Amino acid sequence: MLAAPRPDLLVTADEHIMSTSLARLEKFVTPQSEERASTFVERVKRLRGVLNWNIQTEYDKRFADARKHLGELDQQLDVLNRQRKAFTRTRQTAIDSYRGYVDTMRRERLRIKAAQEKVLALSARQGQVLELMAVNELTKRRDRLEEFRVKARFALADSYDRAGKAKIRKKDAQ
Repeated sequence: MLAAPRPDLLVTADEHIMSTSLARLEKFVTPQSEERASTFVERVKRLRGVLNWNIQTEYDKRFADARKHLGELDQQLDVLNRQRKAFTRTRQTAIDSYRGYVDTMRRERLRIKAAQEKVLALSARQGQVLELMAVNELTKRRDRLEEFRVKARFALADSYDRAGKAKIRKKDAQ
């Protein structure tokens, strides 16, 4: 654009919309009378002339602004490129720091699985031991209760015998 100026490339959005609207008016609106047609065409030409005048006269300022903004964009791109490179280095460092853990993790998983199997076997055996202990304890208590029942029968029979002997003594004494 320095060698061959192109003002049409620096048109603002509003100017682009205005140019499009003027082009539509030129194509689709056809006044009914000749007098109105010439007035209408002149107005459209005047509007297009004003639009072109603004574009041509503001070209140098727009071009300078565009170059300034391009410089700012270059600075922002440099910042973004540095951030991207830093991110890439950090990501690669993180990836590298995890290398070698795969084998360790695999071994630990195997150890955990073996320990879980051992725990399952031990818990089954422990359950059997607890069951056996409970059965033995309940058997001992049943035997003691049976012993108490037998003693209670003997005590009751003894009590009946004494009561009967006491009654007999009382009758003999009377």
